[in-house]
Amino acid sequence: MYRILKASALVLAFVSAAGHAEVKGRNAAEEAVIALLDTAFNQKKPAEAFERFGGSYYRQHNPTAPDGKDAIIALLKGWLPTVPNLRYDIKRIISDGDMVWVHSHVTTGPDDRGQAVVDIFRLENGKVVEHWDVGTAVPEKSLNTNTMF
Repeated sequence: MYRILKASALVLAFVSAAGHAEVKGRNAAEEAVIALLDTAFNQKKPAEAFERFGGSYYRQHNPTAPDGKDAIIALLKGWLPTVPNLRYDIKRIISDGDMVWVHSHVTTGPDDRGQAVVDIFRLENGKVVEHWDVGTAVPEKSLNTNTMF
């Protein structure tokens, strides 16, 4: 069943000066997803992120990432040190029940235009158990004056 979600349900996680997500007015599912992304990527603590905010299993739909909680932790532990300036800047978040969508600007450093990324998570009992994502590079020039965010 599809339903239209109100625009007022959109937005906003703010990233503090210390680089940690500060959540205001979010539901528990949104808070869990934001905490997982912030802990894993911005704080570079993937094991802690999945231990605290991941469920008993983790199903991955990105074909470039492994399935399973231990596998994704191992992948991130190996990859994150190669991108020390990686930042997940959450722009908007929306949820419907156990599904959460996050629109972010992901960069690897101050000179990186980055990518617009949409992550989709499914939760069980308040914990992340499933993930899909799509992303597109932020181009140098745009054919319109709108931003990707």
